[in-house]
Amino acid sequence: CAPVLEGGRSCSFVRRFIRPDGREAIHDVAVGMMEFDGAPCFVTIHQDIAERQEQEARLRASEARFGQLFAASPVGMSVEEISDGHPIVEVNA
Repeated sequence: CAPVLEGGRSCSFVRRFIRPDGREAIHDVAVGMMEFDGAPCFVTIHQDIAERQEQEARLRASEARFGQLFAASPVGMSVEEISDGHPIVEVNA
């Protein structure tokens, strides 16, 4: 994270790690600078996002299946936005 070294700003990135038991871990890593006892130091925060990424992948797959069923259905259907007074968002043809 060059910005942290240059100006003390924070940055974040995703990194894959191998745990001691051999399983893969995917972390969102945030890095920043701070002063501790008068000396600059790095502060890093790691958040395991593997479960979130798995959930997002399952959601994308589910949305793709719904889209295929919606488009292929012989029965007319529409998707409407209830919060906006029912404007039609999509209609299958």
